[in-house]
Amino acid sequence: PSQERITLLDIHGIIRIDASACNAEVRHVLETAYADFVTSTPQADPDIIVTPLQHDADLERIMAGRKNLVPVEYMHNGTLQVLHFHKGKIESRMVTGTPVRLQCLQGRHFKPSRLLARINDCVQLALENKGGSLIKAAALARGGHNIVMIGGSGAGKTSLLLPMMNRGWEYLSDNTCLLYKGRCHLFKRKMVFHAHHLDALPGVFQDNPKFVRIRKYRWVRSMLKKVLSRTLPENILRFEKLKRVYDPYVTADPLDVFPHANILPGFRPTGWIMLERGDRFAMNPLDREEFVRKMLAIIYLARPGWNEMHNWRTLLEDGYRPQLYTILQRSVTGPCFTVTIPREMGPETAAKALEAALDHEAGRRTG
Repeated sequence: PSQERITLLDIHGIIRIDASACNAEVRHVLETAYADFVTSTPQADPDIIVTPLQHDADLERIMAGRKNLVPVEYMHNGTLQVLHFHKGKIESRMVTGTPVRLQCLQGRHFKPSRLLARINDCVQLALENKGGSLIKAAALARGGHNIVMIGGSGAGKTSLLLPMMNRGWEYLSDNTCLLYKGRCHLFKRKMVFHAHHLDALPGVFQDNPKFVRIRKYRWVRSMLKKVLSRTLPENILRFEKLKRVYDPYVTADPLDVFPHANILPGFRPTGWIMLERGDRFAMNPLDREEFVRKMLAIIYLARPGWNEMHNWRTLLEDGYRPQLYTILQRSVTGPCFTVTIPREMGPETAAKALEAALDHEAGRRTG
């Protein structure tokens, strides 16, 4: 069959996704988000199969007893299934196992961002079956330094990555990496730029038409964010619709911002960094066990707007799914550090300080 009729994704030969049964809209979203991995090669044994959502008696029974919209996990025919809802209707059903199966709504209520979130969930499950994981991290390389920067939303990964790329670092990820057998791989090439990231390199973003929309009224949104942060709890501020009001974003290829950047498919990290906020800049060694525990917590809390008690990843942890902690222990190799960045320190200054600290650490280890 022609490439126009099918969508097959081969992510570094590790995870294979078959969405050939989906409609054109779903296939277009997947081809756009995962353009680097689209292939026409037939896949006899895909890890994930995506199909249209089909209602049956079992789903109707569950819907009849619904009073809220948190995800539902239930056993059916010996497999665990996870239902997601939107506006009172079932939006997707994920069936665990090998392969992982995802049924998603395909019609006028179709929402690309929620589809991609479910795809990420399926990739995570399929990876864990193979001893890998998706990690929320930024990753760059230069001059023998292959660094992976871990941190939750707002930790400063992208704000630090931008000036480092401007200083000649090679790009792997600004948000999500695929971690497998001690190597970090490119997962999605698109970068996510929020309004506050434009302050990191005003000269780079100033004349770029892709960022005109989020540059407008930036000072008004900054004031609104300060007011909301003082009046609303953190779990409310993390809701996606509210974040789009005070901190809108746009996705773009890194080459749109840095035309001469080198996009890396993957590397073996030489250093792992946990980003933190503090009073003064510092880079200190961190015990690998503690690093892995913090990394695990960030993976679990990476779903904005979800109460952790209803997070299916947490609910599945008790004896059903592979122990992610063990997977991360095997995969995180090399030295681990905490890097503390003061909030008042500018991104360019922080990037220079981090480069100096990495060079000093490399010299200490070789000397």
